[in-house]
Amino acid sequence: AYLHEWRIGPEKGAVTERRLSDVMMEFPVPCGSDGAFLALRVRSIEGPLLLHCSPETGVLLDGVVKFDGSGRQVATYDAEDGWWCVSEPTVCGKYATVMVSNVAKDVGSYGDGFDGMATKVVVLDLESLEKVAEQEAAKTGYG
Repeated sequence: AYLHEWRIGPEKGAVTERRLSDVMMEFPVPCGSDGAFLALRVRSIEGPLLLHCSPETGVLLDGVVKFDGSGRQVATYDAEDGWWCVSEPTVCGKYATVMVSNVAKDVGSYGDGFDGMATKVVVLDLESLEKVAEQEAAKTGYG
């Protein structure tokens, strides 16, 4: 999805629409009283999304983007090469967290003996989206 703005003027019966950003994103999360929000950046979409065995077979979410209240992109976190965001951002005080997983292509699924992907929680500074910490987590599936 792209960030859009709709302005409704009921007195004249007018509605205007405009795209605020060319960044494709998903899972927006508010992160301040000024209208700012975080969202996951979409790198590519594969389909159909019938089986979610790995990010490569679904939607590749490769980072977190911060927008200010006007929809202007103000900060970005890029996941490391080969790592993909597998949870929406969570905001807590001055920090945000996102879970990322590393997976090779054609890893199979749980039914094929696949035992999960390496996963870690990344802690980001909410203002700059710079990584301040990371912690390995339990292996997970995708989707």
